[in-house]
Amino acid sequence: MSARFRQLATSDLTPVGLFMTCAAFAGAAVPTARSGSALLAVALAGLVTTLGCLVGWILYADRLAIARERLADPVHLSNWWPDFERQFWLYIEARA
Repeated sequence: MSARFRQLATSDLTPVGLFMTCAAFAGAAVPTARSGSALLAVALAGLVTTLGCLVGWILYADRLAIARERLADPVHLSNWWPDFERQFWLYIEARA
């Protein structure tokens, strides 16, 4: 992945821009559908493309967040169930 794309993908304004572009294409599709214009295909293609890019950005950001969480505490992610179970039974014993 190029540095420019990585910088753009991690920007906080990227999802906002993609959403606004998606809304603009959806807004443009409504009048073109009513008038029967040939631009309807362009508007729908732009809408689908922008929506696909938005979904791709969300999946990329999710993978990035999971990777950061694993780097922050790698032991906790692999042992979360035994820790939970141990704390649960300690809580139950304390309540009894």
